[in-house]
Amino acid sequence: MEDVGRSWVLLLLSPRAAGGAERGIRAYVVLRLAADELQVMNLGVVPEHRRQGLARWLMGFALELGARRGARRALLEVRRSNQPALALYASLGFVPLGVRPGYYQSPREDAVVLLRPDLSRGDVGAHAPGTIDP
Repeated sequence: MEDVGRSWVLLLLSPRAAGGAERGIRAYVVLRLAADELQVMNLGVVPEHRRQGLARWLMGFALELGARRGARRALLEVRRSNQPALALYASLGFVPLGVRPGYYQSPREDAVVLLRPDLSRGDVGAHAPGTIDP
């Protein structure tokens, strides 16, 4: 984790292979803390490491970090068509706040703005899985 002011980049790396092979990035999240709001700027998992719980673990760590640094809520944007991400965020307690028309380019697409209103330490896993209907 690199702490750059009130922004962070968290990385999940592959274990070092026998013979000292290079460690690769499996997943990452980019965060920014503004006042009492944690902004999730980007989250990604390398395709061959998807569906292994890495994004959920990394988001849980990120939400806990934000809470420890004074965040009371979290915000993020996600493509309207990204159903796996919408399901993940719903299971972490995010709810729809609004839509940003034409937010994404290539292809042009709306963003769903999601809010985690009750960001408090220790309750990241306490939300029952749900769905978000954009």
